[in-house]
Order: sequence, then structure tokens, then C-alpha cells
Amino acid sequence: MICPLSSYIKSYTISLLVIPGDVKSQLANNILGCLLAEFCLEQVSGIGAAQGGERGVYPAVTCFFCYSVITMSKHVLPVKIDRGTGTPVLLLHGLGNNHCSWEFVLEHLDYSRQRVIAVDLLGFGDAPKPDVQYTLEDHSDAIAATLESLGLKDIVVAGHSMGCNIALDLVTRHPELVSKLVLFGAPLYRRAPRGGKIRSLLRSEGLYFSLFELVQRSPEAIQAGGQLAEEYVPFVKGMEITEETWPAYRKSLENTIMQFDSYRQACSLDIPAVFVNGIFDFFIIRGNTNRVQLKNRKHVRIKRTRGPHELTPAQGKVAARIIGKASRKAFNS
Repeated sequence: MICPLSSYIKSYTISLLVIPGDVKSQLANNILGCLLAEFCLEQVSGIGAAQGGERGVYPAVTCFFCYSVITMSKHVLPVKIDRGTGTPVLLLHGLGNNHCSWEFVLEHLDYSRQRVIAVDLLGFGDAPKPDVQYTLEDHSDAIAATLESLGLKDIVVAGHSMGCNIALDLVTRHPELVSKLVLFGAPLYRRAPRGGKIRSLLRSEGLYFSLFELVQRSPEAIQAGGQLAEEYVPFVKGMEITEETWPAYRKSLENTIMQFDSYRQACSLDIPAVFVNGIFDFFIIRGNTNRVQLKNRKHVRIKRTRGPHELTPAQGKVAARIIGKASRKAFNS
């Protein structure tokens, strides 16, 4: 039986003291988690008292109950590709895509040295499509739950476009899961557009955010454009912008791309990361990536290629080579 609010606050505080940091952060921002933590503590403490012991002396069991309930509530993503042996490499696709966007990269990876895993991100492809806000946390928690189901940690994560932002959040919130990052076309925004409408358009963030807002108001046109690209543009793979995926597309654009946490997370990285920027990539702000490297020279490298934002056939071979190098110890040499 759940106790009144006064004792609930007390026991919830005790619960947080005995729960590991990664679980604690989830509970602290989840009212249901608070209730579950309090309930588990009360029940387990009661068992201890019934057996002649003191109440509240079973933190390990309490932690187990709380952690099990929380983990079960996370969405597990469909693993569409799991191939090869060696260093685990996770591929995260971009906005409005599915795992097929890595097709030209997959052709050139070395499966004798790498275990390559590709998923459909939350809301896209065959992944669950819950009614959530599709924030960085929603996406990265789903990936964390998927990696846990596979028994994987300390892996190399390669992201493309929005997948880069999710990878940065994953390593920030679940650092034990990631050892290195390879980020292709990372959309990093440093601060909100300032000044009047005309003045803000002259700034990089202002121009991009204005375009993004236009996209959000044009679902039919964007869906039609995505279908045309998938059917008639040979170097675009995995494009999937449909009525079914539109809610995830719109919310992910607003909450996973149009935000400033990724820039700060990149500046604070404490693992090796290489940002791969195509010289014909007009979807990124190269100046922001340069600023990240200046602020974090120890861990961040930038590599420039001759390609566009998309993972084209030519880019695929280059990307596979960069990922292969990242999966070896020579990455930082």
C-alpha cells in the first residue's frame, strides 16, 4: 500500500540514495518512477522487518525492482542488420529515413573485423511509433534499451544527420555504452536566432530554423518530395516520409534537430569523435563544427570529404573506411 505524500517524499529520497546514478536520473524526472521507487522500498523493507531485520536495509533488492520496471517501459528498436564479428558498430540514420539509408556504406564495411548493427529509429521504419515528443531523450533511451537487450556496451556509434544528435545524447546520458563516435553531417546549432526577422535570416541558425518551420507547416509537400526522392533519385536510399511517420518526423525535427543541447554535448565530449563534413553539404553549419573542435581539441577531429549531405555511392566507400578506422585502436593516432 502506497503511503501518504509526506512519507512518500521521505522514502523516495531514501530510494534515490541506494539506486545507481544512471537509474537515479531517470527516476528523478519521472513521477511514476518516484511512486515505483517508494512502493518497492516499502515492500522490500516490510519483508525485512517480517524476517526479524530492520526496515530499509535491502538496497540491492530495491534497486533490482526499480530498475526492472523502468527498463521494461523503454521502447526496444528493431534490429534490421546484425552482421559480422569483431568490434560492435551501431549505425543511426537521419530524419525521415530508415536503416536502408546506409546501403552504400554497408557494401564496403569489413565484416570480418566489425559487427555491424543497424536499427530503425523510434517512429521510423518498422520501429514503434508511440505518441511521444520524440526528444533526444526519447530516441537515445530507446537505443540504450536496444543495446541492453543485445548485451552490448562500449561500442562505436556512427550517426548520419539527426543520428549524430542522438549519438551525442546517447554518450552523454549513457556513457558506458559508447567508446567512439563517427558523425556524418551533424546538424549543430549554437544559439537561437537573434534580432528581427530579416536580421535573423542573415544568420546561419536563423535561415535554417526558418526553413525548418516552413517544413513543419507543409506535410503534404514534404511527403510527396520524399516519395519522389526515394523513387527517382538513385543516390537517396531509405527515404521514408509518409502519413504514418509524419508525427515522428515533425516532432523529431522540432525537438531533436532544432535544439542547442547537441552543440554543448559535442563541446563536452570525453571520448574520441570524428565529425565528417562534405564540402557540398548545405544542411550543416561548418562554423559550428569548427567551434566544437576549438573547444575540444583533445577528443574532436574534423574530416572533410567531397560529397553532399546524403550517403551517396561515392560517399559510402569513404564512410566505410572512416568507420573501419574508428573501430581500430589507431583512431586517435
